[in-house]
Amino acid sequence: DSGLPIARPPNAFFDTGNLGYYCTFGAELYKVHDRRGKEKPLDTMDKASLVLLSLVVPLVLLLLPLSRPASVVTHLPGFHGRLPFRLETGYVGVDEETGAELFYYFVESERSPDTDPVILWMTGGPFCSGMVFFEVGPMKFVLAPYNGSLPQLAYNPYSWSKTTSIILLDSPVGTGFSYARDVEGYHDIGDFSFSMHVLIFLNKWFTDHPHYQSNPFFVGGSSYAGKMSPIIAQHISQEIELGKQPKINLKGYVVGNPVTGSDYDDNFRVPYAHGVGIISDQLYEVIPHSHASIRCSGNTIFLFLFQRLQFGIVKEAI
Repeated sequence: DSGLPIARPPNAFFDTGNLGYYCTFGAELYKVHDRRGKEKPLDTMDKASLVLLSLVVPLVLLLLPLSRPASVVTHLPGFHGRLPFRLETGYVGVDEETGAELFYYFVESERSPDTDPVILWMTGGPFCSGMVFFEVGPMKFVLAPYNGSLPQLAYNPYSWSKTTSIILLDSPVGTGFSYARDVEGYHDIGDFSFSMHVLIFLNKWFTDHPHYQSNPFFVGGSSYAGKMSPIIAQHISQEIELGKQPKINLKGYVVGNPVTGSDYDDNFRVPYAHGVGIISDQLYEVIPHSHASIRCSGNTIFLFLFQRLQFGIVKEAI
């Protein structure tokens, strides 16, 4: 263990070649493992190699230009042949002080990209990567028993990219391939700073992609991203009123299964379950409808039973 903190893309790994180990770095420290994933003790040569690596990697990151040019990806491991859609990936710098950069996947609409809507889609968590293999993206995993090889990918015929261009964003900083050169970039990440980074990202992205500025644009996200989507949309709307450039053709925001706030989300579980017929009228009448009333009445057993009911329904659905 070198004990040297570095600024790095999270969850990355480096093969140390002749050492016969691979080196991963998590929050701050290097750890060395053998090929089976078992942690290995470091001898003097190993430590020297890792110290050198810990110095070289941050230097390389610092030398990289902020907002590197985008790349068009035509093939992906696990998918046979050329991708049947246009996929662009790249980084956009959102904080010069910490060197924070957000990684994105851009899937162009397969119908009429010149006129079809563009949507920013953020995955919840927070800190869940916006990969092309989940939810609204154009790829899906082939479900098969694991045989030691790479997962196989298939085209998703129900992808939103059939009619919409999608920006899938690894946000906030520290999610997926998004990173900061300075470790301070990983600290103090809150809902507001998250939203402001996304706003900076969008302004720079549309500046670099001016032919999409006239397309209808929507901000969207699922789960925890439901908290940020309205904030981002509001700030875009304010910038439009102030005449700031680039002028984004904002049409609205879309949220799926959004988090809004614990008081609203938790307290609406019982009315929702009753409204869709999961629980009966009789059970609805005896279950307190809010955490406050549960605490005041002391009927915590009702909350426990209702949570077990939810779990049972979800388990059966799976």
